[in-house]
Amino acid sequence: ILQSSPETSLCRHTRAVVVGNKLLMSPLVAMLGMLALTFYRDLHATPLQMVLLVSVKPIVALISFYGRLFLQGGGGRLKIFIASATILGVLPCLFFPFVENSWFFLLSYALFMMAGRAAIPAWSEILKVNLSACMRGTIFSQGASATYLMHICMPLVIAPFIDFYPGSWRWIFFVLAWIQMFNLALLLSMQIRLAPTISTPTRTLFSLTAPWREGWHLMRERTDFRHYQYAFMLGGAGLMITHPVLPAFFQDTLRVSCTELSLAISLCKGVGFALVAPVWGRAIHRLSLGVFNSYFMFGAALYSILLIASAYHLSYLYLGYFLYGMVQAGSELSWNLSGPIFSQQEESIPYTSVNVAMVGLRGCIFPFLGGLLYAEGGASFVFLLSSGLCLAGAYYSLCSAYWDKESSAGDRTTWATN
Repeated sequence: ILQSSPETSLCRHTRAVVVGNKLLMSPLVAMLGMLALTFYRDLHATPLQMVLLVSVKPIVALISFYGRLFLQGGGGRLKIFIASATILGVLPCLFFPFVENSWFFLLSYALFMMAGRAAIPAWSEILKVNLSACMRGTIFSQGASATYLMHICMPLVIAPFIDFYPGSWRWIFFVLAWIQMFNLALLLSMQIRLAPTISTPTRTLFSLTAPWREGWHLMRERTDFRHYQYAFMLGGAGLMITHPVLPAFFQDTLRVSCTELSLAISLCKGVGFALVAPVWGRAIHRLSLGVFNSYFMFGAALYSILLIASAYHLSYLYLGYFLYGMVQAGSELSWNLSGPIFSQQEESIPYTSVNVAMVGLRGCIFPFLGGLLYAEGGASFVFLLSSGLCLAGAYYSLCSAYWDKESSAGDRTTWATN
């Protein structure tokens, strides 16, 4: 009993920090989610800039991948890294009211996404060290639900204001950036349990190739982790090829306003996310990751079909984003917690860092491919291809669950025979 009290206190503290961080950061994230439309409408972005805007989030993950080199040194290092990444990401937003250059907004968006991606391995390791396996999914889902609660409220309140006062979004970013000072104080107060000491080779020099060699070695050694990455590559590619298509599809084909778009993206997507996030949080430790991933990848395939149908009736757009919210709840949970799940008693940072790197590789290829395919075949063709790739990812995930189960059974038989 004496030992359970500190653990319960640390669990409550970790929940408060995770949920508080999400509540303070999510209004700014929600505004950045609307940046594509304002970038296209108010800043008159070129087609190249639009493709770069929607592809920069995954591409900067390649740079974020090197953040793992600064994460050795225990809990204090993890906390300082997350706080520094937060400051770096929000700093350019303070200059939004005073700058007109569209490239500045593009680079600011890239910096924010890079900082956020770089902090993900640190957050995953903190959840692993501070929480038991059964609590990680629950608390992560609570934090994610808090994010989408703000995603529901913020755009619905702000979008009509932006429609009537087109330049007001600049000052909204300015105010939300200052609010992150409270978030910074919260992050610096975070308590982190000391993890068991694990002998790792120390690096004396910065190496561009070392993280990639280590990641490749990890995927070669762990067949189950390699299967996981292949499945996510298919499903992630399916969603990424739609990203450069959506702003033009919303503006030129559906002709939706900021208010209508926020109703789809914020309300419908947020409600879908919040409804199933607790269910995903319980299911991730009861199902194999292969089966778990196949469910939301199949939902992603159906989402792309509903986008095609939205050209005929706008209600399909709302239904599609409700489904996409459910898909994203499962996808984010799997992507963020797969590192602690695969690592077991090892450090989770190398596994989560590989996830970040794979997002970057997808971002270098598939958004640009989506833009080219849109120019040649139109939006419906891209959405159909997206659906096919997501279905392929779901099928591969199911197959990998069977392969990994057979492999584990074979290993147990070999051990028993010896």
